[in-house]
Amino acid sequence: MDAAVIEFMTESMTLYLREFFASHMGTLLYFSKESLANALTYSEMLVRDKDEKWKEQCFPFDCTPAIPVNGAVKVDELIYNVGVGDRPQIPVEKDKRILRFGRQEVIQPGSIFRAVLWGDLPILEKGQTFLIGKKRGTAVITEVKIVRDVEATRFPSGIIMPIQILPGQISVFSSYQPLVAMNRFLIVKVPARAHDKWLNVERYSVPLVSSAGT
Repeated sequence: MDAAVIEFMTESMTLYLREFFASHMGTLLYFSKESLANALTYSEMLVRDKDEKWKEQCFPFDCTPAIPVNGAVKVDELIYNVGVGDRPQIPVEKDKRILRFGRQEVIQPGSIFRAVLWGDLPILEKGQTFLIGKKRGTAVITEVKIVRDVEATRFPSGIIMPIQILPGQISVFSSYQPLVAMNRFLIVKVPARAHDKWLNVERYSVPLVSSAGT
């Protein structure tokens, strides 16, 4: 199969929602693999009736979550106060999902992320732009390295990339380092000796879990 390592940089503010309660909206410093796959394959042609029930999306490739590159991810906090003085405006029913009073964490422009993709790859080119995150911020691919005909091996040979798995899949590994724990998924880093199926792409290694498709 084909595989690729990409790096991309945010060009506008965005976030990947961590929590939204008590007038605070937080962001993860990672983008889930579903968020990344959607961003890289989004097309204006994919338009549906808003009243239609959405089905689970499937992609012809798998990927890691987008991992922040050390020292290159910047987070800031926006303060919202829509009202009079220190009294927030009470939104009408249909606008309750919109933050009107409180604090919101955002990923700033210039933040850099890295991911590994494998399978039937989408179009990946340096300079390619796409929208990602809850705020649908603009990002641009800054580096792409594609490797053809990659095969799984028993041992990693490069820098180990964190992966995203379902909570029930954690027993596949004999040990792991938890990085993110959400109700829907976990992001973990797996030590070299804790798994026996790896994908080595350029300078990076990814532990493969057959049942953890995108």
